[in-house]
Formats: sequence, C-alpha cells, structure tokens
Amino acid sequence: MIEVLLVDDHLEPMKALARLVGLRTNLTYEVTDSLDRALAVVKSGGVKVAVLDQRLQPTLPMDGTKVFAEIRKIDHRVRGIIISGQSDKADLVELNALGMAYLDRGCSAEELAQEIQNQRIMYLDEAEREYERNARFVGRYVRRRRSIFSSPGQVVELLGIEPDNPSPECLDEDYAIVSDIEAGKTLRHVTTVVAENEVSLEQESIAQLESRLGLSGSVVKEVSARLSDSLRERDNSRQLNRTEQAGEESVSLSEADLAQGVVHRRVEVAPLYYRRQAILRVTCECCNERRVMSINLRQSTGSYSRRMVDTYRDQSVKTYDLGAR
Repeated sequence: MIEVLLVDDHLEPMKALARLVGLRTNLTYEVTDSLDRALAVVKSGGVKVAVLDQRLQPTLPMDGTKVFAEIRKIDHRVRGIIISGQSDKADLVELNALGMAYLDRGCSAEELAQEIQNQRIMYLDEAEREYERNARFVGRYVRRRRSIFSSPGQVVELLGIEPDNPSPECLDEDYAIVSDIEAGKTLRHVTTVVAENEVSLEQESIAQLESRLGLSGSVVKEVSARLSDSLRERDNSRQLNRTEQAGEESVSLSEADLAQGVVHRRVEVAPLYYRRQAILRVTCECCNERRVMSINLRQSTGSYSRRMVDTYRDQSVKTYDLGAR
C-alpha cells in the first residue's frame, strides 16, 4: 500500500527526489500529476503523508493547498507537506490553517525524508488516540535473545484496521493457468480453485516485525494468525479458513477466432483479496515505552478473478477480463 503520495506538475524531478526519499525511509510511495489519480490513491487507503507542490496549475486545476483540502475530505488524518519556492503570504496562511509543513523547493532528499518521517509519526499518534477505546490484545512476545540475559516482553495490541471498505484486487503474478488450448480445438476443463480465507502479512511487514520488534519467524506467524482471528471477530465473520470451488468450463477457438488471427487461448485465475493496514501498538514491559506502527496485510475474499489471454498470429497478446467468481 502507498504510504507517501507526491503530487507535482514536474514529474521527472519529483520522481528522482522520491526515489532518494524512498531509499532513506523505506516507505512505499507514488508520484503523480493527476488530481483524479491522487484522490484515488488516498481512497484506496494507506496514505499517511501527502507531499505537494503549491503551484500545480495549469497541469492541475488547483494549488497544492486546495488539493490537500480535498485529500483531507477523504481521510482527515493524512499529513501534508508543501514544497514550493513561489508561495506567497496567503498560501502560508492557508497551509498553516490546514496544519501542513512547508519546505523550500531547494530542500535536500534528507530534509524531505526527515519531515515525512515526522509527519508519519504524527499520523500514527492521531490514529492511536482515535482507536484507543477499541484496542484489542494480540499477544505478549519476547524478543529474540542476543545475550545470556532474558529479554523483556512486548505487549502487542491491535488498534485498528484500515480502510474499512477496500476494493478487492489481485496481483498479476498470482494468476495461474486453468485451461490452455491451441487453434481449432475445443476443451472442457474441470477446475478446482482453493481460496485461503486468512489474513497474511506482506513480505515487507514480516521484515518489519522481525527487525523492529526482534521477533522470530515462528512468532511472526503467530502474530499473523492472531491478527486474522481479531479481524474476523471485528467483522463478525464466520467464513471457513479454507474453501474449494469446483467448476467446469468450455474453452474453444472458433472459425471466427481463427479468422481474426487467434492461434492460442488460455484462461487464468487469481485470488482476490483486500489490501489493508493494521495499526499496532507495541508496549515494552520493562520501561513501558510505547510505539505505534502500521503493517500491510492481505485479507482473502474467498473469490477469484478470471481472465482470458489470446495470442495472435503476429505474436501480439490481448487480455480480456472474464469477471470474478
């Protein structure tokens, strides 16, 4: 999920700066010069910091502070940073009213990275305050030993899951072939698709838990299972952990297909899931230090996406969406 959104009408310089910031913060980001795309990214959930150029016109229909005001209508917690060398007094008054930070256009990648980290912490602090009443105990875990002395315990609590109503999606690399046919043939194929109705942590989140909290691989799996239980309880879900769907479909290449130059056809499926973020609070038992962190996870929908891929005589390839099951 995207945590940092950068909006600028000069894409290439901002992309170069964003790459350097990404290396320093290890946060996922997206750079755009489109208002519609910027708002769509925020609606998808996960964005914590928006970095905007103030003078976006004529590429965008409004200034950076106005774009940020629209972003805040979607998620009031998103923090904002204006980067500009042309802001006037009225702009400064407006960005102060919105609680935005300001950096000069000539700022370094190090300065921007530090400000993004500061604003991200403020986002998580506000999320902690909002979710405090609904905090759920996940478990007590001990860091991996690095000495002969025992390590202090850490209490992990689930503060919240965002967004509440995400759209299902799938990754291109998750597609698997369920039927495959050459020109002039018809195939009836029985398929069995297995859907794992669990919450799984994304790879960067596993690395984050292992490095920042010092948890072993087996403990990270336990945390993932506890989060899955908590999410099902939160959503009042009683779905099975694992379901199988069997179906039969006919795949063929007709004379009309051949006339259009289709020489090969395959049908592929991929599991659909919700991408969400869990807001966790980790408390050290020895010093009572509290840290709030977010981790990316996938929640299976129990359904899958289908697509048809046709290869033509000239070796071109076209993909057709067949919907979800």
